[in-house]
Amino acid sequence: MLPFRGTVVIVSGAIALSGYGIYLVDTEGAAATDDLDTINGTSQGNIVILFPVSDARTVVVRHNIGNIHLMGALNFSLNELRDFVELFNRDGSELDGFGVNIPS
Repeated sequence: MLPFRGTVVIVSGAIALSGYGIYLVDTEGAAATDDLDTINGTSQGNIVILFPVSDARTVVVRHNIGNIHLMGALNFSLNELRDFVELFNRDGSELDGFGVNIPS
């Protein structure tokens, strides 16, 4: 079971995590939308699940801009409270994963 780690805020396209777990992600300055390119603070073998903090703001998880690589080589928008991205740190620096959209 993964622990809930709290809320992180995107700063200049990146978030800083405190290891594996479940996080809520917010946009920088509560902007309507923000891009997430890089995730820092994970180690090899860590699993991370990210949810949006609000359905009033959109977090766009961008494929292959920083250290995030998503299935289908596509960006994924977290814009509904049930949307999430699951990522696996395979080598200590790169995170591979997929996004899931569950309609309300």
